[in-house]
Amino acid sequence: MIGNGKETKGKLEFPVSFNLKVVMESDDNPEMFQSEIEKLLGTLHVEHSFKSLKTSNKGNFLSYTFQVTLLGQLQMSNMYDALKNLPGIKFAL
Repeated sequence: MIGNGKETKGKLEFPVSFNLKVVMESDDNPEMFQSEIEKLLGTLHVEHSFKSLKTSNKGNFLSYTFQVTLLGQLQMSNMYDALKNLPGIKFAL
């Protein structure tokens, strides 16, 4: 993790801030995917800000980067669980 989170003996200390990367299948409406991700993060009360959108070399995938701050392990787990259910998602790091 990048940010103010500290890892001590395998445990992450919260709050932690890092760049969340979400990779989705490419679409004609990348703003819609960004809006869906931001809506999900807002619903989970994850402090976030949009950083960038990149398209893969072949144009098959979109990579969204958000700066996020998580307050605890449960919030982190809930965020990744919810992201897995977004249509078109390939992975989130």
